Amino acid sequence: MEKENKQYNNIIALQVNGPLNFGKLEACLKQLIRRHESLRTCFRRIDGEWVQWIEEEVQLTLDVVDIKGTVNDKHIEAWIQAFDLAAAPLWKIGVFKESEHRHLIVFNIHHIITDGTSNAILIDEFTTLYQNDGKLGALPPLTIQYKDYAEWRMDEANTANEAAAAYWLETFSGEIPLLHLPADHSRPAFKTYHGSAEMFSIPKEQVLEIKQLAAEQEATLYMVLFAVWNILLAKLSDQEEIIVGVPTSGRNHSDIEHVIGMFVNTLPIRSRISAKLTFAEILHAMKANISNALEHQDYPFEDLVSQLQITRDFGRNPLFDVMFAFQNAKAQQQEAGQVQLNELEMKPYPYRTTTSRFDLTLDGEERAGELVFTLEYATDLFTRETVMRLIRYFRTILLEVLKHPAQKTGLIHLPDDQETDRLINRFNQTAGEYPEHLTVHQLFAARVKEHPHQVAVTFRDQCITYDELNRRAQQAAYALQAQGIGPDQIVALITTRSVDMIAGILAILQAGGAYLPIDPSLPANRIAYMLDDAGAQVILTNTSVENQGNRIVMDMRSLELDHGAPFQCRRCTAAVIWRTACILRELPACRKGFWWSTAPY
Repeated sequence: MEKENKQYNNIIALQVNGPLNFGKLEACLKQLIRRHESLRTCFRRIDGEWVQWIEEEVQLTLDVVDIKGTVNDKHIEAWIQAFDLAAAPLWKIGVFKESEHRHLIVFNIHHIITDGTSNAILIDEFTTLYQNDGKLGALPPLTIQYKDYAEWRMDEANTANEAAAAYWLETFSGEIPLLHLPADHSRPAFKTYHGSAEMFSIPKEQVLEIKQLAAEQEATLYMVLFAVWNILLAKLSDQEEIIVGVPTSGRNHSDIEHVIGMFVNTLPIRSRISAKLTFAEILHAMKANISNALEHQDYPFEDLVSQLQITRDFGRNPLFDVMFAFQNAKAQQQEAGQVQLNELEMKPYPYRTTTSRFDLTLDGEERAGELVFTLEYATDLFTRETVMRLIRYFRTILLEVLKHPAQKTGLIHLPDDQETDRLINRFNQTAGEYPEHLTVHQLFAARVKEHPHQVAVTFRDQCITYDELNRRAQQAAYALQAQGIGPDQIVALITTRSVDMIAGILAILQAGGAYLPIDPSLPANRIAYMLDDAGAQVILTNTSVENQGNRIVMDMRSLELDHGAPFQCRRCTAAVIWRTACILRELPACRKGFWWSTAPY
């Protein structure tokens, strides 16, 4: 209900070629408003509860934008505004004028009053009215409105659908698995809904093969595609239990066939995808899952979430973070607005969304014998390169199951030959010259000189440049040398996971010492034993350290700056790795690793 929230805005764009009659356009929109109460609906809080409020009349003003050129997604994005759900109407119309005979009509509709089928109805009725000069008699009469459906749903909920509730609660009994997909970025603490989308298609010849496979397995095209999507998610996450959300139209009665409103319900389908199972076996289980879910589809998703009492994670959606949707050719043709009017030609404009409600949403449709997919993704998690790779993997699995439906899915290899060569060979071409005569801290010093203002370390919301990191390390190194630390002397580094840890390692190396890393969360007697065994007399820390006898404890948080640069030895023991005894090691691999990590990729 946030006023600045735009991720629930549905955008439908139609490219119009020909002489657009603005008077007729406005007349058609007014007829739609009179016909559908949802298009006059807003939501108001009364006695602490949100209720549907239907206005008798509303004014819908056309936003005409004269582009004088070619319209693009940026024009549309700049025009889209968030809705105040307490003020009707919750939809807006923009007309972008490219020339006298070329326009783009954009519908911006809040999802609270519409769904995919309703969008198709809206476009179908709009074009029918336009073709019939705005005469309402051209449309079939409505016997009920959305409020009647809402009241019926409330009565049904009060009747308590015990069988449906029992099914869903049993399905999600026990621990509910979270899907952990390999992402390019860390998941933010709060969802931002930033997103993008990529489109791809499956050719007619392959679609025929998929339908044949579905027929052989006594399944549907939808089920085959849904099974492939689940196998991909299982392989990417290395998890056997997968939950994917699927929308259902919610239109189970002929009286609501032509009503605009939010009817859709979401079904969380929980599946077991084992690498030991064949595709045919997975598809067979998938058929049962989907059939059972559809049998109990009238149970509201929000009621299930409430019953399960799921701990809220503001960075995720409840129950699932991945969606799958597939529409038949007829519904998609209506929604796309593929119509030829007497004087106008209308066709869909492929607006690329900039929002994503879920981590991934695969939305498919059958169009002219082909399968056309849109893969919507959260840009907070995934890059375009990764998403294009996921599309290749989806194609690969589809091809494999068409060829070998009796093959165990664990044998399906996702990367193609080119990617396999890159992973195994090109990424492992590590042979090369590197400066063996330089120590780690000398390599670091050279990096500081080359790029002093570039970010060296990032930890959570903290970033530090090479110059800043070097000054902090030198500050601590000078203090260490003042305490007598020199070549091959051990300094215990007891720090939390932080920027201080990296600065402490560099400081000890710059001072000539060897660092002994110790986890501060270890029991005190364990830490004391490690210190005694290693013979460490100096402790460098950024946290509280219990009394350690006569050892010197240096807190990095209270060291003074500007002591000058410490003396640096050229080749000393770098680290002490404690196991059951103390081991001193020279670390040429560490020098090589630092060199490669800072070299251009």
